[in-house]
Amino acid sequence: MSRARAEVLGRIRAALGDTRDDPRSTAVERRYLGADDPWETAMPRADLLALLTDRVEDYRATLTPAGPHEVAAVVAKLLAGVARVVVPEGLDRAWLAEAQRSGAELLV
Repeated sequence: MSRARAEVLGRIRAALGDTRDDPRSTAVERRYLGADDPWETAMPRADLLALLTDRVEDYRATLTPAGPHEVAAVVAKLLAGVARVVVPEGLDRAWLAEAQRSGAELLV
């Protein structure tokens, strides 16, 4: 932990009172859905995509919709001319094949 971060956290704990050893304090359970967890919603797929698009645009990011068989072509188009790209471990390398053929270096 950086010294600055430790100092900020120390100040916060001092202001709030450090409760780590307090038997009355309880850990907060966080149950996030993972990629393999089943989930259901009453929202139609089109509404879910619209909601995602709206949230992505809130962050001034770009969303390029693509069907399962279009992903490789869309990725190739988006990465045209890119020298290096950072990719998460486990990403389907077929999606990046065209970028690699064009000389892009993949950083995992």
